[in-house]
Amino acid sequence: MSNELYPLIEPAKHGDRDAIDAMFKHLRPVFFRYCRARLGRPFSTPDGIAEEVFVQVFAALPDYEDPPALFLKSVYQRAFAAVDEVQSQALSGIPNGPEAPPQMTQLLNRLSKLQREVTVLRIVVGLDARDTALLLDISAPGVRSAQHRAITRLRKLIEIEDVSLPA
Repeated sequence: MSNELYPLIEPAKHGDRDAIDAMFKHLRPVFFRYCRARLGRPFSTPDGIAEEVFVQVFAALPDYEDPPALFLKSVYQRAFAAVDEVQSQALSGIPNGPEAPPQMTQLLNRLSKLQREVTVLRIVVGLDARDTALLLDISAPGVRSAQHRAITRLRKLIEIEDVSLPA
């Protein structure tokens, strides 16, 4: 996915609407799935968070100076921070936080931070190991290893707690 974005960054920085639209079409499904996976369903907060992230990203785009290879990472960092803020507000009782997360989100929250992020980015969002490694500042083999450990842990948690997940 990142290779498809690289040639769009420079024209989008200069206001090319076609480039901005193409970037949005590439990024939207990835980051909407990410926010939904981290926050749970069924409520509108994940989509609102993802939209907020895009407003921030495209507003800051004209000033973007980092190499194109780091663009996806900067979007991910904004999404990660926005989701963490919503979760912190929910835990501290601030109104307008997300409703109770679904069962799978509760299981994911029992993984280490790295395992949770790798699982969400690889399985829910659908990124390959290379893009996931770029976002998380680890190697692609490190991504695969963390994913393996996460899936093993999730299997044990599901078995121990006799969790039944929807098909």
